Amino acid sequence: MDNIQAFLRCKKRRVHLLGVCGVGMAGLAFLLKKKGFEVTGCDLAPNRLAPWLAKHGIPVAAGHDPAHVLKADLLIRTGAVAENNAELCAARRAGKKIFRRGLVLAAISAGTTSICVSGAHGKTTTAAMIAQILRQAGFDPSFCIGGEVPVLGGVAGHGKGNHIVLEADESDGTLAFYRPRLSVITNVDFDHAEHFRDFSALQRCFAAAAGRTRGKIIYCSDDPASRKMFRRAQNAVSCGFSAGANLRLRRWKAAPRGFAVRLETDGKKSGELNLPVPGRHNALNAAMACAAGLELGVPFAVISRALAGFQPAARRFERIIETKKLLILSDYAHHPAEISALVKTARALKRKRLLAVFQPHRYSRTKTLGRLFPPAFRGIDQLILCPVYAASEEKMPGGTSWDLYEKFRQYGKTPTFCASSLKQAWDYLKAGFRPGDGILIIGAGDVVKIAEWAGNEFAGRKTAVFRAQLKSARKKPDVGTWQRNIAKFPAGRLKSSVVKFREPLAQKTTLRVGGSADIFIEADDLTDLALTAGWAAENRVPLRMLGAGSNTLVSDLGARGIVARLKGVFWRKIRLEKNNEITAGAGTSLGKLTDWAAKHGLAGAEFLAGIPGTIGGAVRMNAGAFGREIGGIISRVKIMEPAGNVKTLLRNRLGFAYRRCAGLENRIVLEATLKLTRGNPDVIRKKMDQIRRRKNWMKGMRSAGSVFKNPVGGPAGRVLERLGLKGRKIGGAKISEQHANIITTGKNALASDVLALIEIARDLAGIKRGIDLEREIEYFE
Repeated sequence: MDNIQAFLRCKKRRVHLLGVCGVGMAGLAFLLKKKGFEVTGCDLAPNRLAPWLAKHGIPVAAGHDPAHVLKADLLIRTGAVAENNAELCAARRAGKKIFRRGLVLAAISAGTTSICVSGAHGKTTTAAMIAQILRQAGFDPSFCIGGEVPVLGGVAGHGKGNHIVLEADESDGTLAFYRPRLSVITNVDFDHAEHFRDFSALQRCFAAAAGRTRGKIIYCSDDPASRKMFRRAQNAVSCGFSAGANLRLRRWKAAPRGFAVRLETDGKKSGELNLPVPGRHNALNAAMACAAGLELGVPFAVISRALAGFQPAARRFERIIETKKLLILSDYAHHPAEISALVKTARALKRKRLLAVFQPHRYSRTKTLGRLFPPAFRGIDQLILCPVYAASEEKMPGGTSWDLYEKFRQYGKTPTFCASSLKQAWDYLKAGFRPGDGILIIGAGDVVKIAEWAGNEFAGRKTAVFRAQLKSARKKPDVGTWQRNIAKFPAGRLKSSVVKFREPLAQKTTLRVGGSADIFIEADDLTDLALTAGWAAENRVPLRMLGAGSNTLVSDLGARGIVARLKGVFWRKIRLEKNNEITAGAGTSLGKLTDWAAKHGLAGAEFLAGIPGTIGGAVRMNAGAFGREIGGIISRVKIMEPAGNVKTLLRNRLGFAYRRCAGLENRIVLEATLKLTRGNPDVIRKKMDQIRRRKNWMKGMRSAGSVFKNPVGGPAGRVLERLGLKGRKIGGAKISEQHANIITTGKNALASDVLALIEIARDLAGIKRGIDLEREIEYFE
């Protein structure tokens, strides 16, 4: 700490902050600038804090470049910056000083009347309350808080007084280096497994911080760990609903947008607090903020007035949209205890349904606290689970969203689906909400984007347009950038095809799982298909073709856009051409094709016997078995371009490769011509029977065949078997005990069960074997 103090005494020096758009780093950058330093920063993904920093004279560069550190005398970093970061390496080579953020903030607060707020949950809200109390009292404090507080002017502020309110982060252990006038410890709950080996290590950090406190330790007596640690400390002040608390809360009463509670100090009535934020957890935060104010000599009446007008930080039960028809809330909660408090508070709003989208934060937290998450969501009617926000961590087995999903399925009390991206989650919620719903957007990562999308989508709309969206919420989809176009699909112009909105797709696949298509079309002729393709291209609506569904997994969240299937005899015709060639319509099953070829004494397609699916799908994915691929016997393929025009491509223009055909991407197969040879029908049938018998063990199974393509060096099934994945089960899906590259589904299976098994298997192959498994199954989302 001495070398940091010495540096801070030299005001005309240049400081560079890595990851400056992190909320804590941005606040520190601001305070350093106010102290007279020349401050620069960079961030891998500059966010909305970049303009705020620039406004205060702190330039922000995008990305990490060693050139950024050339003129800097000092670098400041967070744990989110990897040790091999290019700027860190360059600074080390140049012999420049590198300090951790928490240590610099602790040094800045030395010699001030500092109020350090720490704890697993509630510290941002509590710090914001204290800063607003001190402002109301005329103290003009400085502050650095881990959230954007609009009424305070941002994440940090520089006041003329000697008081400073700091959110002291325990995540990297630097909490133990502060010497505050007051320590406010909201709770002690295990977190930050990336730094602390166990709960005891975390407790020692809090104990060290309490031991360095110059004045009072203010803690929550309702928190068992805090009570055990601090109740015997002579300089401790307890707050809570529990009997014996120095500042005791009584008669808590929920109000439409907040609460009222009576406060007693050492058994004597102090008065009533009325806050415009909901939840008993916020009553506890207010009690500790009140205790801090009283310790600093602020009259209770001033405290009460400040809290009555309290404005929270962004993403603390933040109402993005609030109407009778729809409520969308955004919240920073990412620990099970925080989520539990959030859900309980949201349930009190009595919406018809309460939906949630959750982005877990850090692999280490997800792995360590995984079993605690499912109970925290009790009361949610439907949960969408998004991929983990890594926060610079490397992926680890047991710590992914797929591993967490498995725990939700084991818990079984909250209907949970997996999303592969934030965009997919938002498109699903936007397409499927019903009037009266409440939607929670939960997490500490970039899940905030969904809140931004929601605000842009609905908040700026004219009332009439918004009403129209609500009215159509159960009927036609409203998703993606093409949302206003899809409801205008000209179904009436199709001559004989069937068009259905929100059509379930599960029974149209061999896995029998998954959600619905926004629009499902059974195209009966070429004209209808051309009209559909042309309209989809013109209106930028996704269009996907579904064959027999034998190699397809449809997301539980549905398939956005149009899903089309070729139906009718027009697409199943087979005709004999010259020179032993046959042409088959894209809707022809491989079983019918091989039987027809055998009947006509044409050999060369026998290896396709027993493969489910149609010609269209087989050609597009270059299906094969026993060392043969359909691309090897293709002569030409008639296709439809996205605009609806038809052309024929010769084999040499198709670009066949292992389980793919580059020339058919974004094109629809109409028919394929195969080059065969003459043979004896009986010999051909006998060979086909032998091939089919080898696959008899799969009869009756609900599967999609091989899950992964074979990697270089051997079969995918062997890789998965060596990882011990045979028989692994999640929900109603199971990795086959006979063949590890096959996943089967049972009656109660979900598509998310299958997807979780796929992604867990792929992650383990990559982490433990260094093998990148590529999915063979098509995923519709």
